[in-house]
Amino acid sequence: CWSTGRDNFPGGSSVVFGGGRLWVGPRSSGSNPGRWMASETMDGSTVQLAKALSFSYANDFIDTSTDDSETSIGGGISQGDLIVFNKRSVWRLENCDIDKTCVCISRTHGAIGAITEVNQQIYYLSVNGPAAVSGSVVELFTAMKSSRTPQALYGS
Repeated sequence: CWSTGRDNFPGGSSVVFGGGRLWVGPRSSGSNPGRWMASETMDGSTVQLAKALSFSYANDFIDTSTDDSETSIGGGISQGDLIVFNKRSVWRLENCDIDKTCVCISRTHGAIGAITEVNQQIYYLSVNGPAAVSGSVVELFTAMKSSRTPQALYGS
């Protein structure tokens, strides 16, 4: 867990940039272990850093643990969508739009760590082995087509 020294910047272990916002999660203490906070939207003005470091705790967040029992592991951006990895599930926020509902796209391939983004896809270690997310599709490597095997990442 880290801090910027600003009073309103949320603590967390992951930061993702998407939809013109910084997303920080999961919460480092207290309830809502699946909550991700969103900064103000950066709009191209000259005060970009101030907007990126400004968070509204009352309104700008998503929850990915409906019963506060599941902690988020990390997140990433796939095809413009915010993807959040929990221990037992994977969640998607379409277009990183805070006004939309964050939906669960997998309840069987949660994450244990090692999350990386490559060419609009997110690769991670799931509880069932290596997996990837592309948009709203979660696949294990063992179920992927040969063109999407781990060797394809290196051009083989």
